[in-house]
Amino acid sequence: MGFITGYFTVHLFLLTNLYKLQFPSPNEYSSFMGDFSTATGIATFTMMLVSQFIFDKYGWGVAATITPTVLLLTGVGFFSLILFGGPLAPGLASLGMTPLLAAVYVGALQNIFSKSAKYSLFDPCKEMAYIPLDEDTKVWIFICCHIYTKLT
Repeated sequence: MGFITGYFTVHLFLLTNLYKLQFPSPNEYSSFMGDFSTATGIATFTMMLVSQFIFDKYGWGVAATITPTVLLLTGVGFFSLILFGGPLAPGLASLGMTPLLAAVYVGALQNIFSKSAKYSLFDPCKEMAYIPLDEDTKVWIFICCHIYTKLT
């Protein structure tokens, strides 16, 4: 659990600083964040519609693995651009991008797709896992999770 928390802390810290580097003026930053919020809403709405098909066709086990898979694939892309941006610069320049801009876009896509997958697939799967449990087990799990989160 600590690894995941650390990963997201580093990712958000890096991404926030990259946004500020790429979009230094308040107007550019606000415009980008508005586009980012709109894209997050559209992706989440679309995934809410698609999630019913995924649950019906593949079940909640496959649906639960989509969010970590999205995080893994986009995380590798994001951190690869951060760590190896220099050697990738000529290839990115041919696309009209700098390594910084590519990292900002990949990081934004990671946030967009991971949020939409979490809201539309992972959270419903988490709730489905509790349905067959008896009330005493649900209370015990809640207490253990509450204590764990207070300790970490």
